[in-house]
This record gives sequence, C-alpha cells and structure tokens, in this order.
Amino acid sequence: MKADYIFARDINDAPCITAKRDKITGEFNQIAETKIIVVVKEIESWYLAGLDKKTSKKLGIRKKIGITDNITKEHFNQLIPKNMPRIEFMHEILENYDVEIAKERCGSFGYFLNKWG
Repeated sequence: MKADYIFARDINDAPCITAKRDKITGEFNQIAETKIIVVVKEIESWYLAGLDKKTSKKLGIRKKIGITDNITKEHFNQLIPKNMPRIEFMHEILENYDVEIAKERCGSFGYFLNKWG
C-alpha cells in the first residue's frame, strides 16, 4: 500500500465528497485529508459490488446486482437470508469477492483501488 493508514467513512447524507472530507477533518484534525476515502453511498455498496452470479445464487439473491453506488444499509439488510447472521452473510461475500466486477459496479470502490491499490 501507498499509505500508513486509510480513514474510510460513508458519505451518508453529506451533499458531496468534499463536504464529507471537511466534516471529517473538522472532527478529527489529526487525520490528513489525503488519507480519507469517502464511500459512496455506504460501505455495503462495496460488498454487493463484488458479488458474482454464482455467489448471489448461493446466497438466495435473485435480483441481478448492477451499479451499487446508491445501495443503503437498509437495502443490503433486506438481501440477507432470514436464517443467516449479517456477519456470516458479509463473510460469505468476501470469501467469494470478485474485485474486477466490483470495480465496474461501484465508482467509489474503483476510485479507492486506483488511488491506494
């Protein structure tokens, strides 16, 4: 990696990435602005971005996963099978994660890889 640390935060309801970075540096003045990555919209979008068809089917996700930039925690949570803990669902995604697919589906994930990958 090209960094000692990376500080990641969801954009949530901030109007833009710059506003979110400004808020973070205001709250945590010891964090360098160049070390901040803002996830658009939420980190769950990064998880879903890397799902391939096989893993989606295995997890019972019938809807095709497209661009994930606007995925929210609530939408992500609706995809979790009722008999599976959230952490297990997330772990299963990561075990089968496809970085190449994720770069195409999620702009902030692609940006992250280009900057720090």
